Amino acid sequence: MVFLTLVASIIVLGVIYAVTKAWKINQKWKNQGVPHRTPILFFGNLLDVVLKKRTQAEILQDIYNEFPNEPIVGYYHFLSPRIIVRDLGLVERVLIKDFVHFVDRAPPVDIKDNPLVVNLFALCGNTWRAVRAKFSPMFTTGKLRYMFPQVGNIADDFTKILDKKLDGVDIKAESGKFAMEVIGSCAFGIEPGAMDEEENEFKIEAKAAFSPALKDFARLTAVFTFPGVARRLGLQFTPPRTTAYFTKVVRSALVHRQQSKEVRKDFVQQMVTLLEKGSIDVEKEDPSDGYLNIGDKSIEG
Repeated sequence: MVFLTLVASIIVLGVIYAVTKAWKINQKWKNQGVPHRTPILFFGNLLDVVLKKRTQAEILQDIYNEFPNEPIVGYYHFLSPRIIVRDLGLVERVLIKDFVHFVDRAPPVDIKDNPLVVNLFALCGNTWRAVRAKFSPMFTTGKLRYMFPQVGNIADDFTKILDKKLDGVDIKAESGKFAMEVIGSCAFGIEPGAMDEEENEFKIEAKAAFSPALKDFARLTAVFTFPGVARRLGLQFTPPRTTAYFTKVVRSALVHRQQSKEVRKDFVQQMVTLLEKGSIDVEKEDPSDGYLNIGDKSIEG
């Protein structure tokens, strides 16, 4: 009886602490006089995302439009206070003049355990700078132009598939299949069969990674709301099985290209080049072969 009472007391105290902590966090923008949308405890302004009613982009657009005359607007990404910058002068300062203070965009991710989220939107500090320097040349207009024929072929196949559907088309579902096929071909260097009617491993894992089910939101909420606790518990942004699958796909594609010497105009080929040469060349003789370089000087060092 004493043990149960002790456990119950610990749980109650834990709940009281969590609620108090969350409430204090939700007062940040109010206390600082920043215009904001009233948050919901623990969920901030993203409850509809958890309930799969709306996307985060839609919610942020609504918040942006709700305060048309404000230079900055506050909102809550679960328990993380964030701002939306609306004033162009402030945007310039954030992206150029004072960019050195705004490099980090999200809580640090564990690169070893979460390779799927190792991207420029999630990395911080010197790691972000190093990855940006390596990967920016992959996204020049010239490099992207190389993939147009590949995307065009997929679009032709997609059109033929739609022509056969005489009883109506689910645009969202079919567009998702097309997008998965393009990503699988151009990014992973494989033919995923995403536009086939039958389910396959690529489609299943892609849906798990980019369209999480309602049951996955408890894990995602913990990752975003309590990142430190989530790391200690081994919770990841993507399910371990999904991470392992896509890691295997990329490694297999890289090994195959290196051993077979097959050359394709996709991102895998550019990664092979990066591994072998240490850098990606930009076609300097083609003035159109450029990429967004605003603020490059501000991030050097």
